[in-house]
Amino acid sequence: MSCPTGCSHPFAERYVEWLDAYPQFSNAVINGGGILVWYAMPDVVRSRAVRTLLKAGILSAMVHHGAREVSKVSDEVKEAVEEARENGISVAPFIGAGVAMAAVGGVAAVFGERFLFRRGERRRAEGRALAHTRQAVPLALLGVLPVLLDRYIEGAEYEYVQEGEGGCGGNCDCSCGK
Repeated sequence: MSCPTGCSHPFAERYVEWLDAYPQFSNAVINGGGILVWYAMPDVVRSRAVRTLLKAGILSAMVHHGAREVSKVSDEVKEAVEEARENGISVAPFIGAGVAMAAVGGVAAVFGERFLFRRGERRRAEGRALAHTRQAVPLALLGVLPVLLDRYIEGAEYEYVQEGEGGCGGNCDCSCGK
């Protein structure tokens, strides 16, 4: 899959090839690494202006990666919307619910960010080393967990067994004979 922005720099092309070659690993690195660096940054960078600039870079990388992921399923979404329209189902309530969820998520993110920053600063004032990093590590692990479980959430394990390569022990309807 090519870069949705049409990048042509050799480094960008190698980056896109790496993302495509190792999708689960790249998702884990981008999600977990981005979250870890985002929330641990106040321990290393004290200047608010510099943190804002660095966070803009992190956010752009995560948005770029998210756009690549969305572009992979856009055809499936278009087909689902078309099928819903053919069956007389209005997609407007779903779009409205999505917009409302995004708005609520944005407000929750702002309040969550403020809470975590203030909590880290209180702990720093108490004399705890790496106060922000200590709360960033579990958040990063929570960000990586869905990526690691993606194979099972998407049903890939079931598809693998159904192909007859998994040695299912006769627990499925496949013809693997095991």
